Order: sequence, then C-alpha cells, then structure tokens
Amino acid sequence: MTEVPRKRQARTINTVPLKRSHLVQPELFHQTQIHYLPLIVPGEEAYIYDADEWQKYNGRRGIVTGYSYFTGLHNILVSGIGERQFLGREIMKSRR
Repeated sequence: MTEVPRKRQARTINTVPLKRSHLVQPELFHQTQIHYLPLIVPGEEAYIYDADEWQKYNGRRGIVTGYSYFTGLHNILVSGIGERQFLGREIMKSRR
C-alpha cells in the first residue's frame, strides 16, 4: 500500500494600513451605494468648511453629538446656532 503525499497548505499573512477608505458601511436598499465610517466620532470638535448653506455655517465650529449609520449624517451642535446635520464632506476634524 502506497501513501499519497499530502499537499502542504499555504497561507499568506499581510497587514493593511488602517484607512477610512478600507472600512465602509454598506447600504441596505441601494446595492451600489456605500457609506464611509464617520470622519469624526461623537464628542469630538468639528469645523464646518463646505456646507450647502455656506454663508450661514462655514467657518463655524461645533461638537459632534451623533452619527447616523443609515444616512451618513453627522449631528453637530454648532456654537451659537443649535444642532444641525452635516455630511462628512462638509466638515473636518478641528485641529488645536
């Protein structure tokens, strides 16, 4: 009786830099759309720089109070105005 040689299993291990573009939230109803994970997590300060209503909001700072994984909107408590919703493209992390 002859033994059949077993194939050796090959595994590859690699690391990938953690980037926001590698981590996404899939859209349940539209298979072609994806939402990136939040730019700024709740509790951090955000700077509004490209809002749709630019004359009212641009240049303002606020605290992110929430993030909706369903819509991709950040709820921001804007100083002097109140709480509003902004898309990730409209805000950036405040640098101090």
